[in-house]
Amino acid sequence: MVGSAPPQGDVLLTLRHGSLLVPAETFERYFSGLHSVLLLPREQRLLILPVQNSGGGNLVKIVNLAGDRAISGVELFRLYHLDDELIDGYREFAFSARWDDDLAALVIEGFFCETPQQC
Repeated sequence: MVGSAPPQGDVLLTLRHGSLLVPAETFERYFSGLHSVLLLPREQRLLILPVQNSGGGNLVKIVNLAGDRAISGVELFRLYHLDDELIDGYREFAFSARWDDDLAALVIEGFFCETPQQC
């Protein structure tokens, strides 16, 4: 689900160099005060779950003065054989994500699909 503008109610996340970039406003809305999250593949979706203690998960780094965050997913993305361009390339890929109350996670639908027809 690579795109340029999220549908209404969705948020836009960017993948660059194997890290998901989360705007500060989005991070504060869903993960306020947390220092780590869990990236969890589920079918063709990528779930981003809050982790309440820093004993596990993916470390969240502040990347600029605006407070935008980066979550490295390189190991997971390599394990799931994502295209090297997504992990090592210099291009940015935008993904639409939506909060799912039932899963208590920010969800990117179709993240692990090779083609739109696969999902």
